[in-house]
Amino acid sequence: MGYRLMHAAALEWVAKSAPTSGPLRILDVGGRDINGHPGDLFHPQSTWEVVDLVDGPRVTHVGDILDYGTVDYFDAALCLEVAEHTPEWPDIIRHISHLLNPDRGVLIFTAAGAGRAPHSAVDGGELRPGEHYDNIGRQALTDALDRAFGEYIVDVSGPDIRATAWR
Repeated sequence: MGYRLMHAAALEWVAKSAPTSGPLRILDVGGRDINGHPGDLFHPQSTWEVVDLVDGPRVTHVGDILDYGTVDYFDAALCLEVAEHTPEWPDIIRHISHLLNPDRGVLIFTAAGAGRAPHSAVDGGELRPGEHYDNIGRQALTDALDRAFGEYIVDVSGPDIRATAWR
């Protein structure tokens, strides 16, 4: 599947926020390719670490991001359409901030905001029994970013909430 199939508003935010300076070391949280991937929006020689709870296309590390560590910093981190599927999303934002280069690291974040219909993290279809889903509010996202980043932008557009944050 091509990246153009991903939620259009999420792709637009990534395109607007993606660093354009040469190859990057990129962390993609929950980046298993279910309905596309924004890889074409970054320098072709960028390297990717894709952490997801489930193995699948593009995944390089299977496991919980909160248990993930590395000795090397990332230049950019993506957390796209993940937060609404876990109550631990504020902890994920804080953990990502520690994995980013302290001088130039950037987080690109998108999620379901108020008004977006519930959908499954498994395949984007109907929620499965016991599956977590909760739309992300502006104040909750602002609070999480305040605790983890020095500078950020939060944007709400219809049922989409997104942010770009810098260390």
